[in-house]
Amino acid sequence: MNKMLEKLAEGYFCLEPCEEKRSKEQKEACNAAYTMLEKLSGRIKGEEREMLNKAVEAIGSENYYCTKEKFIEGYCLGALLMLETLESRKDFFADGI
Repeated sequence: MNKMLEKLAEGYFCLEPCEEKRSKEQKEACNAAYTMLEKLSGRIKGEEREMLNKAVEAIGSENYYCTKEKFIEGYCLGALLMLETLESRKDFFADGI
Protein backbone atom coordinates (compact mmCIF):
# COMPACT_ATOMS: atom_id res chain seq x y z
CA MET A 1 0.00 0.00 0.00
CA ASN A 2 2.79 2.46 0.83
CA LYS A 3 4.69 2.00 -2.44
CA MET A 4 2.97 4.97 -4.06
CA LEU A 5 3.53 7.08 -0.95
CA GLU A 6 7.20 6.12 -0.90
CA LYS A 7 7.56 7.15 -4.55
CA LEU A 8 5.79 10.41 -3.79
CA ALA A 9 8.06 11.00 -0.77
CA GLU A 10 11.14 10.24 -2.86
CA GLY A 11 10.17 12.93 -5.34
CA TYR A 12 9.19 10.76 -8.29
CA PHE A 13 6.05 12.84 -8.78
CA CYS A 14 7.68 16.19 -8.14
CA LEU A 15 7.72 18.35 -11.25
CA GLU A 16 10.10 20.99 -9.89
CA PRO A 17 13.38 20.71 -8.04
CA CYS A 18 12.78 20.93 -4.28
CA GLU A 19 15.77 23.24 -3.79
CA GLU A 20 13.79 26.16 -5.21
CA LYS A 21 11.23 25.82 -2.44
CA ARG A 22 13.69 26.16 0.43
CA SER A 23 13.20 29.10 2.74
CA LYS A 24 15.81 31.79 3.24
CA GLU A 25 16.55 30.40 6.71
CA GLN A 26 16.95 26.87 5.36
CA LYS A 27 19.35 28.08 2.66
CA GLU A 28 21.38 30.00 5.24
CA ALA A 29 21.58 26.96 7.51
CA CYS A 30 22.66 24.77 4.60
CA ASN A 31 25.32 27.27 3.53
CA ALA A 32 26.61 27.59 7.11
CA ALA A 33 26.88 23.81 7.46
CA TYR A 34 28.64 23.50 4.11
CA THR A 35 31.09 26.29 4.98
CA MET A 36 31.93 24.70 8.35
CA LEU A 37 32.41 21.28 6.77
CA GLU A 38 34.71 22.76 4.14
CA LYS A 39 36.80 24.49 6.83
CA LEU A 40 37.01 21.35 8.94
CA SER A 41 37.77 19.19 5.92
CA GLY A 42 40.64 21.52 5.04
CA ARG A 43 42.16 21.15 8.49
CA ILE A 44 42.16 17.37 8.64
CA LYS A 45 43.83 14.86 6.35
CA GLY A 46 43.84 11.19 5.58
CA GLU A 47 41.82 8.81 7.68
CA GLU A 48 40.16 11.55 9.74
CA ARG A 49 38.94 13.27 6.58
CA GLU A 50 37.51 10.00 5.29
CA MET A 51 35.79 9.44 8.65
CA LEU A 52 34.27 12.92 8.46
CA ASN A 53 32.97 12.27 4.95
CA LYS A 54 31.44 8.95 6.01
CA ALA A 55 29.83 10.58 9.07
CA VAL A 56 28.30 13.32 6.90
CA GLU A 57 26.99 10.72 4.45
CA ALA A 58 25.53 8.65 7.30
CA ILE A 59 23.79 11.71 8.77
CA GLY A 60 22.39 12.54 5.33
CA SER A 61 21.11 8.99 4.87
CA GLU A 62 19.49 8.94 8.29
CA ASN A 63 17.85 12.29 7.60
CA TYR A 64 16.56 11.03 4.25
CA TYR A 65 14.90 7.96 5.76
CA CYS A 66 13.48 9.93 8.69
CA THR A 67 12.07 12.60 6.38
CA LYS A 68 10.55 9.99 4.07
CA GLU A 69 8.88 8.20 6.98
CA LYS A 70 7.52 11.46 8.42
CA PHE A 71 6.13 12.40 5.00
CA ILE A 72 4.31 9.06 4.72
CA GLU A 73 2.97 9.32 8.27
CA GLY A 74 1.74 12.87 7.62
CA TYR A 75 0.11 11.85 4.35
CA CYS A 76 -1.68 8.95 6.06
CA LEU A 77 -2.83 11.23 8.86
CA GLY A 78 -4.20 13.65 6.26
CA ALA A 79 -6.05 10.82 4.55
CA LEU A 80 -7.54 9.70 7.88
CA LEU A 81 -8.68 13.26 8.56
CA MET A 82 -10.32 13.33 5.15
CA LEU A 83 -12.11 10.04 5.84
CA GLU A 84 -13.37 11.34 9.17
CA THR A 85 -14.64 14.48 7.45
CA LEU A 86 -16.43 12.43 4.80
CA GLU A 87 -18.03 10.23 7.46
CA SER A 88 -19.60 13.28 9.11
CA ARG A 89 -20.97 14.77 5.88
CA LYS A 90 -24.44 13.45 6.71
CA ASP A 91 -24.58 16.07 9.47
CA PHE A 92 -24.74 18.78 6.80
CA PHE A 93 -27.66 17.42 4.77
CA ALA A 94 -31.29 17.28 5.82
CA ASP A 95 -31.88 13.90 4.15
CA GLY A 96 -28.73 12.33 5.71
CA ILE A 97 -26.86 11.59 2.44
